[in-house]
Amino acid sequence: MTETPTTEESTESKTIESKALEAASVPESDADAETTNSIASSNQDASTAIETSSKSIGYDSSADGPDVRRLLAWGGLGVCSLVSLVAFVGFYSSIGTIIDLWIEPRHQPIVRAAFNLSVVLVALAGVSRTVRELS
Repeated sequence: MTETPTTEESTESKTIESKALEAASVPESDADAETTNSIASSNQDASTAIETSSKSIGYDSSADGPDVRRLLAWGGLGVCSLVSLVAFVGFYSSIGTIIDLWIEPRHQPIVRAAFNLSVVLVALAGVSRTVRELS
């Protein structure tokens, strides 16, 4: 898959190419040769510094596609998490209503406690597994 360079990258590569062509031309004197070598060296150093700094902040021109996909995946995860949280709250309140309808009033606190305990245990198992995967 070929990457299309951005305007900034294209301008930078043209500048580097023109400097390289200048460096390849025959200098008129030793002072010109030193200047040409100095320019070529400083361009190479600047190019390396730009690549290093852009990679250190998380930008990699070869990874533009996966970075966008990764951001979309995180956004999708956020939306799905929010929807499932709303659905879980609805489910939890429905279970409370079911307990009120089907269980005798004197047994309701016991059934609610058992249900809440099962919810807490499932949540702790999920947190434990997530922490293990992250560490």
